[in-house]
Parts: sequence; C-alpha cells; structure tokens
Amino acid sequence: MANKREQTVKEEALKLGWDVLRSGWPDFLLYNKYTNEAIFLEVKSFGDCLSKDQKKMHKVLRQLGFDVRMIRVGKNTEKHRKFIKKRLET
Repeated sequence: MANKREQTVKEEALKLGWDVLRSGWPDFLLYNKYTNEAIFLEVKSFGDCLSKDQKKMHKVLRQLGFDVRMIRVGKNTEKHRKFIKKRLET
C-alpha cells in the first residue's frame, strides 16, 4: 500500500488524466552498457500466465517503444539455457 505522500501524488495524477501503474512490472530490466540496449523481461514457468496488471503494463511499455519479452523456464533451467540465450539475442 502506498504511503500518504504517494497516495496524494497518485490522486493528483489521476485528476489530471494520467493512468497510474504500480503493479505488473516485468521481473527484470536487462541493460547492455556496450550497445545501450534494454529489454524488459518477464520470466514465467510453464503453465503460468500473465496477470491482468502484467498484460496492461507490458502493453503500455510496448506502446512507449520498449522491448518487452517473456520467457518460460521449467524446473530444469540447464535444459533451457540455449533457448534463453536465443530468446535474448533476437
């Protein structure tokens, strides 16, 4: 829950017509300092799906021009390393 100052800021932003998103951020922001590239990365297990807040956040980030990706990783992470590498290189 937001503290009183944060709640005040949120209320004023809403009055001015802004959407205020606090939930649904991807798990990682990957930043490559050599190429100046960034990827927002969501990690999910097989069978898990994005929440409503995550779907909205991912949509907004993409509309703003950010690269948002999701990878699925099972219990055997070693088995998935090639897939993860390939997913991050594309």
